[in-house]
Amino acid sequence: MSGTAAIDSASLDECVVLLAVARAASEGATPANQAQLRAVCNDHLEEAEAAVVGTLTEADVSRALYSLEEAGLVVDEGPADSSPTGKGRPIYAPVPDPESLFDELAGVDDVAPLLEAIDRP
Repeated sequence: MSGTAAIDSASLDECVVLLAVARAASEGATPANQAQLRAVCNDHLEEAEAAVVGTLTEADVSRALYSLEEAGLVVDEGPADSSPTGKGRPIYAPVPDPESLFDELAGVDDVAPLLEAIDRP
């Protein structure tokens, strides 16, 4: 599936999580684990001052990442990060470059307020 087709069929939660992955990558902060990406998502949702979605739970982010990985938009780079219990956590990075993801996400109406709220490096 092409990146554009995958984004066009993605849920709003998936688009928000993909935006977080792209943002983290543009800052050199990938690969990132689910908790880090959840924090990026929720920080940007607050900044947007738009009720696009509420806050995302850890389960929401996890489901979105699995779907995005299946669609070929993010890649799990292995359990190099460890959780508080000592188990490995998956860490994710975008497959396309962040700028192309920002451009493709700009075409998703509900994500536009989030794109306007963040400063891309």
